[in-house]
Amino acid sequence: MRAIHGAAALLTAGAAVVVVPHCARLREGFEWLHAAELEYDAAEAAWAGALANVDAEALRDALERYRSAAEIVPPAKGDEWAVQFIAWLARYAIITPLLRYSTRCTLAFGGRASRLTSHASLMRCPSHLTHAAPLTPNSFRPLRLRSLHRVAAASELLRDDLPAIAAAHQALLDSGYCTEVVADADAATPEQLAQLYARCIAPIARGTVLFAGSVAAAEAAFERARAIETPASIVGPASATVLSWSNRLQLPDRHDPALLARPWWTSTELSEVYAAIAASATMLQREFEAVFEAVGGSDGFAARRADSWLPEPSDGWGRVPLAPQCDGAAAETCQLIDALAGRHDVETPGNSGSPLGVESGSSAGYYLMRPGTRIRAHVGPTNARLTCHYVLRDGGGGAALTVAGETKNWVQGETFCFDDSFVHEAEHTGTADRYIFLFDLSHPDLELKRSLPKRRSV
Repeated sequence: MRAIHGAAALLTAGAAVVVVPHCARLREGFEWLHAAELEYDAAEAAWAGALANVDAEALRDALERYRSAAEIVPPAKGDEWAVQFIAWLARYAIITPLLRYSTRCTLAFGGRASRLTSHASLMRCPSHLTHAAPLTPNSFRPLRLRSLHRVAAASELLRDDLPAIAAAHQALLDSGYCTEVVADADAATPEQLAQLYARCIAPIARGTVLFAGSVAAAEAAFERARAIETPASIVGPASATVLSWSNRLQLPDRHDPALLARPWWTSTELSEVYAAIAASATMLQREFEAVFEAVGGSDGFAARRADSWLPEPSDGWGRVPLAPQCDGAAAETCQLIDALAGRHDVETPGNSGSPLGVESGSSAGYYLMRPGTRIRAHVGPTNARLTCHYVLRDGGGGAALTVAGETKNWVQGETFCFDDSFVHEAEHTGTADRYIFLFDLSHPDLELKRSLPKRRSV
């Protein structure tokens, strides 16, 4: 124990020798840090309120505050590290004696040391609402990186200015944010770290392409994204490009380049699925009407939290998930989906088990789109799945889905399947509510891989 106290005393004395002569410069560092923290805290409060209430004005306020926090000029690099070092010492109560007995420094810091014990410039990293950045619960990030991260996220949710959104995402890429994410990860191998880095890079790089504002700008951003390499600090000298994207309109977080890329999948490619849905059309319609009555009509269709910023207006799109209805009004529909799932035993994101299944995490369900609604361009998380729609009520015409630039109308009683890893959007210019039944399929190439006989080892 004496040895520990002795080491602490030596560390404190050493810090005093370094710190006391430079109190004025360190004071400037703390003032910078304090100003950035105040602006960031105010932005976080506005952000939380905006997400809770889907409040665009509150989100715009948060965005401006995040920008302000990110633009506060920090002190010189050496001073910045000194500030971080002192804050770290303060957090563990090692520097307290120094501050107590050094009148010069106590006055210079202006009583801000107590605040820095919890924040400093190392802050708990937030989960990312719109980017799939893989952040661990105990991660810490400098305030500037956190602010740049939120600027990109808030800009994407609002979509007020497409080039500005793309620029925010490019700034986040250029900041080294994903390198910092990986540096603090618990992954054990270079391969795991590389996968983590790719999962962080993909949604941010997608923002530079999706919101570029023109075809030429999008093409240039796409080529820049494809040229991003995994840092040598992660995988060593043998660095490789991070993203396997081959089409600027297909930008999922997780991309398997071996799978056939096709925006629309017809009855020619998915004959069994289309035939099964056609044969069950009467049952699907009957059970939908029963579910519709059971949930209280259109008022029972609620937007998923993660989707609440995609439609305009925000209440123009909603769903009733299938899983809770399996023991009641939609029992036969669930049996149909499970039967189709028997053809596809490859897991896809959102489902643990059958990719079509009716587990609580499944996307299968009934979806409402109200007249006058536009669902803004977005991309699914993986190219390992396809999405199918069966049209229960077409809204009287005028409701259409566009996938990779090709538009199809929802028509009563018809089915279509598409790859939602391609950029897609929708609009309803009709006069009545549109309802569809939606379910996911694993990609046919995955089923084919699993059906091929395995080679026997000799």
